[in-house]
Formats: sequence, structure tokens, C-alpha cells
Amino acid sequence: MNAIIPKRSRDSKLSNRTWERGNESWDEESTRKSHANFMNGGLSKYLEPFFIYKKWVLGWMLMSALLGWVALLVWPRSYESACKLQFNVGRESVGLDPSTTTTQTLTLQKTQEEDINSALELLGSREMLEKVVDEIGVESVLSGYLPSTSEEKKPSFLESTMKSISTMGSSLAYSVIDRSGVRDPITDRERAINRLGDGIDIYAPKKSSTMIVRATAKTPHMAQAIVKSLTSHFLEKHLDVSTTSGSLDFFVAQAADAETRMKELLEQRSKMLQTHQIASTESKNIALTSQLSAIESTILNTQAQLKRTDSEIVDISKKMEEQEEEVVSTKQTTLDPGVSGMRSQLYIAELEEKRRTALYTENHPLLVQIRGQISAGKEVLEKLKNESESTSKTPNPLLLKLEEEYLRAKTASVGLEALLNESLVQKEAKEKEIRELLDFEVELSEVNREIDIARTSVASLRDKQEQARVVDSLKNKHISSIAISQPASFVEKPSEPKKLIVIAGFLLMGIGGALGLVVLRESTRTTIRRPDEAERLLGLPVLANLPESRLLKNTSSNSKRAYKALRSRSLNGVYDGCRTIMSELFLGNSTGDRDSKTIQGRKIGIVSVKDGCGASSVAMILAMESSENEGLKTTLVDLDLRKRTVSNTFGLLGSTGQNGSELVVGEPHSNLLQHLTRNALGVVGSSTRRDRRCDVDISEIEKMLDKLAETNDFVIVDLPPANRPANLIQIAQVLDQVVVVIESEQTDLRAAEKLIDRLEKMNIEVAGIVVNKSKQHVPGWLQQLLG
Repeated sequence: MNAIIPKRSRDSKLSNRTWERGNESWDEESTRKSHANFMNGGLSKYLEPFFIYKKWVLGWMLMSALLGWVALLVWPRSYESACKLQFNVGRESVGLDPSTTTTQTLTLQKTQEEDINSALELLGSREMLEKVVDEIGVESVLSGYLPSTSEEKKPSFLESTMKSISTMGSSLAYSVIDRSGVRDPITDRERAINRLGDGIDIYAPKKSSTMIVRATAKTPHMAQAIVKSLTSHFLEKHLDVSTTSGSLDFFVAQAADAETRMKELLEQRSKMLQTHQIASTESKNIALTSQLSAIESTILNTQAQLKRTDSEIVDISKKMEEQEEEVVSTKQTTLDPGVSGMRSQLYIAELEEKRRTALYTENHPLLVQIRGQISAGKEVLEKLKNESESTSKTPNPLLLKLEEEYLRAKTASVGLEALLNESLVQKEAKEKEIRELLDFEVELSEVNREIDIARTSVASLRDKQEQARVVDSLKNKHISSIAISQPASFVEKPSEPKKLIVIAGFLLMGIGGALGLVVLRESTRTTIRRPDEAERLLGLPVLANLPESRLLKNTSSNSKRAYKALRSRSLNGVYDGCRTIMSELFLGNSTGDRDSKTIQGRKIGIVSVKDGCGASSVAMILAMESSENEGLKTTLVDLDLRKRTVSNTFGLLGSTGQNGSELVVGEPHSNLLQHLTRNALGVVGSSTRRDRRCDVDISEIEKMLDKLAETNDFVIVDLPPANRPANLIQIAQVLDQVVVVIESEQTDLRAAEKLIDRLEKMNIEVAGIVVNKSKQHVPGWLQQLLG
């Protein structure tokens, strides 16, 4: 659980810092693992608030347990009585009542679940409650007790007193409510009915035919009396509502009327058959249908033949148009005498051409002349016919035959058309007869249907008449399908309060209240507890998480005891944390003007947010760890000139001759500071008494620190806390780095942010944060179990 406090954003400053790593005298891997171990709290950090506020949690749990015990003592007792009714399959469930349906057109699908639900509604009706109130009595229902009987146990003095107080209180409350106008005034009977309805529970388990009636009252006798009265009134009412009165007389009259109607319909059908002189409409219908089928077949054949004849007529007409009326009977050919003479002269000219061709040249006039005559003769001869013909004509016999076939086809077409017209007339007549027969058949079918309905109605009404008689007999004998499988029980053990539920409720209240209390305290917390919170909220790396040590408390008055406590082995955890700080300071060198391979002359200031954070102890242990265990030449400077914890611990207060020598850094301060060397550690502290005021010049302090930095690897300065009016910022400006010490669970976040803001605005580099006096609230075995 984390406190709801704002997160400080320092990502840009963290990204600008450069953490350098070395490999000369520090184990980097072990340092990284140690840092990860205290930064990751695991699951134990979520359980830590419960151990921190364990007194609050235990107190709340004890108070909840006490309230639960008191509640069990004063809680009013309630008693229950239950009765089980078995809903069997009977006349009420299968619809034996004949008035349910009067015809066959209505079908009811009724399940047993519906019957049970209907019975439950009847059990919980207002009429049943009124009958129970009238039977038991209004005063008894309101008071919750039956009139005194020998069977009922007399109430104790406490019960009588509580009863009197409850009655008076309820009467007073009702009187005030009625007079205030918030509720309309009601009678005692109405109030008794309402209270009785609140104390009765009626239900039916799923997939069961059992109904359970359960009543709650102040005494077992009262609960049993309520259940008995409600059950008896329900059984009587169920007999009345499950039947219909007057159904027997109704069905007797209806059956007589149905028989009279059926007789009238039979007589009407007989008269209709006699009027149409048919025994059966089916045989008449078959005969007419056969005749109509034959006529339709004749019509189809005639139409096909007529179509074929028309096609033949069209074809013969086309052929007749193509034939000639007369044809040549004889043909005689004779020769023409002129043509024969022309051929003889042409032959003579051709002979003359041959003769002249032999005598003359090609262009001789005589040869040319004869050739021209031959050419002209051939042209004339070609124009004349070679022969002369003489012909004689007669009428075309094929045309005469086609005309004969055309006349025969015309005659056949006329006959077919006459046959078709007659067939159509016959078809129309038969169809008319069939329609008349169908109309009569419809009328007859309606009469037959009414006869069938009347016959069925007579049978159904006779059956329902018998059922009504049976139902009337069952009702008169009080026979019902609902049986009492378990009568109203008498239970002396109170049903309420349920002690386990009450105990569990108060237990949950205790757990929930404790959880809410822890959440509330955590949500309003503004202090820093864990290293991960400090790193996340302040935006600076946490150099170490130092555990709390009781040896460092109350040792400021005795220097020997304080120094002995610093050398104790019980502070190994603190020394391990300081070793981690030295590792971070050794590996992280942010001064750009120094060689990254050396750390000579580093001036480190140790400052706390307020008094009591343990910054002086951290400075002393850090200096001892650096000088003695790590072999670095270190000097510890006490500039907290008001509290002077370092000077007191190392015995520098008072006389200047105790194992030390004066530190000459300037004439004005030769009597204020002195130097002491103890176990390879140089200490510069105050030589004045605790009550003497010390005025320090910042320039002289800077000269002193620079001189010490020339001969030391580390100069660790114990600075005054931020909450004390002092020249902290001026002193911190002459240092290379500052380490901020916060006290776990005591340092306020806003104060720490304010200090870091002041340091950063003055361009003072903050190396990191040290979380001091960290407490382990979760037991070690649980922390190991949770990892």
C-alpha cells in the first residue's frame, strides 16, 4: 500500500548525471545485488502496513468481537414451524372439471408446475391471511404470543421485560408516525395482517411436487398455530376454487338440446335426397365425370383433325398456284430454206478466201473484201433460227387433280367444324350438370358435418355430464389431491439469530474495518518509508538503506559509550549500508575537471532533512568504514556546530589537549576547531563547549576543506540539518557532492523535496539519498516465505 502523494519528476536531471564505474577495489556485482535487494520489497511491502498498524488492527478486531458477543446476547430469538404439502396428480391437476372445455376445439396443456404455482398464489393470498388473523386473534398476532396455555412455556423475566419494552416502543413509534402524517392511520387488524404476511414464507423446491409453508414467530407455539391455521383454510379454499358450481345441471340441459338438434338435421338430409332423386352424390358425380371426359376427348381429336385439314388446304392452294392451266401436248420441228441458202453462200465464200489467201498477201484488197463478206454472213446467220418448230396445247391434268383434292379437304373441314361445335355444346351442358351436383353436394356436406358435430357434441356432453357428477361427489366428500406429508412442526430451537452468520458478519466487519483503517492511514501518509518510495518520489538514486539500531540512541551525553556503540558488531548492517554508499561514491564521479581514475580530495557533505534523522551517525560510520576497512585516507569534519555530535563522540569538546592538536586554518578560528587522528581517521571538530556560540566564516571553512582535500582521499563533512536556521547552503556550495539522509517513516516528503530543490537551485550536486533507521516490520520467516 502506497501513500497517495505526488511524484517528483527528476528524469531530466537523472539523465544528465553520469555514474562512472571502476574495477580497482570494489566488487561491482555484489554492490548491484545489494542495491537490488533493498530496493525490491517483494510481496512483503504490501503486508508491511498491517504490521505497522498492528495495534489499530488488533484493537478494531477485538472491538468487533466484543460487539458480536453483545449482539448474540441481545438479539431477539425467532422460532420457525414448517408444514409440507404434497401435490399429487388428481382432478385439480388433470382438468377433471368438465366446465374447463365445452367443445373439442379447445385443448389445454397444463403442467404440474403451473398447478403448484397457482396453489402457492392461493396460499399467499390476502384472504388466507385474514382468515388466520381472525382465527388466532389480532392481539396475539401483534404481540407474537398465544394466550396463556398449560402447554406454552411462560416467558422469563428478561423476555417479559423485552416484550413490554418492544410493545411500548412500537406503539409509540406507530403513534408518532400516524400523527406526523407520513403514513395513513390503519387499524390493528390491518397491521396484524401485514405483520403476519411478513413472517410467512411459502415456496416449492425446483423439480418437486412439494409445497412448504414456513412461519416465523416469537414462540414455537405461535409459529405452529399460524402454520396449522393457514394449511386448514387453504385446503378448504382449494376445494372450492378447483371446481365450478352448477356444472352438472348445465351439462344435463346442454346434452338434451344437442340430441334435439341432431334429430332435426337427420330429417333435413333425408328430404334433400328425395327432392333430387339420387341415392348418392358420388355415383352421379362419377357418371357425369365420365361423360364429360369422353366429350373432351372428342373435342381434342376434332380440333387436331381440323387443324390437319386446314394445313392440307393451305398446301394444296400453294401447289395449285405454282401449276399452269395448259401444257404442250405435241411438238414438230422443220428446216428454214433461207438459212440453208445462206449457209451455202457462206461455204462458197470461205473457199474463195482460201484461194485468194494462196494468191495474195494478207493486206490485199481482194483478200480483205472476201474476209469481210464471210464475217458479215456469219453475223446474219447467227441471228436467224436454224429450225422452225410447231406445237399443240391441252389442260394440265396435275392441276385438275389438285383441284379435286382441294374440294375434298374443304368438305372434310366443314364436317369437322360441325362436330366440334356440337361437342362444345355437349361439354357446356355436362359442366352445368356437374356444377349443380357440386352445389347440392356442398349443401349436403354441410348438413352431414352439422350432423357429425351434433353427434360428437352429444357424446362429449354426456361424458362431461358424467364427469360433473363425479366432481360433485368428490367435493361433497372433501376429497382433494393435496395431502399433508408433514404437519406443522414444533421446534424449540430458535431459528434466528444464526450464530455462525452473526459471528462471520462481525468477523468480516472486523477484517474490513481493519483493512479500511490501514488503507485510510496509508492513503493519508505523507512520510517516506521505503527506499523505492524515496527513489520514485524524489527522483534521486537511493545509495543505501540503513537499519535502525538501538545502540545509537541516547549516547550523545557519554562520548565513550557513543564511540563504543559505533564500534559494536551489532552495527554490521549499518556498516554494510555505508560500504554501499562508499561504493556508489567511489564509482560515481560527476566532477568533470578531475581524472576519472582518481578520487583524491573528494569533499562529501552529509545533510539530513531535520534533526533526529541520524546524519551525524551516518557521517561517522561512513568515515570509519572508508578509513579503516577500505584503506582510504579520510577526514571527518564536524560543521554541525550547534549539536556537535561528531565532536562529542570523538571527545573533542572541552579541552584541546585530548589526543589532538589545533588545526590552523586561520587565526580567527584557531580556538574553535581542532584536529584529531584516531585509528587512521582524521576528525576535525569543535573545541568549544556545547553551550558556546560559534560564528564561522564560510571563506575560512572553504580554505580549510581545500587544504584537507589536498592530503585526503575523502573529506566527509557533517552538515547541520535543513530545518535548523544555519548557513547550510553556503557551506554545501564549497563541497563536491552532498548526500541527503532521510529517516524512514518520519521524514515528510514535502520537506525532503524542499531541501533537494534548494540544493539543486544553488547548483549543488546531490549524490543520492540514504534511508536511515529503516525498520523491518514483517517477520523474517514471512519475508523469506514471500520472497
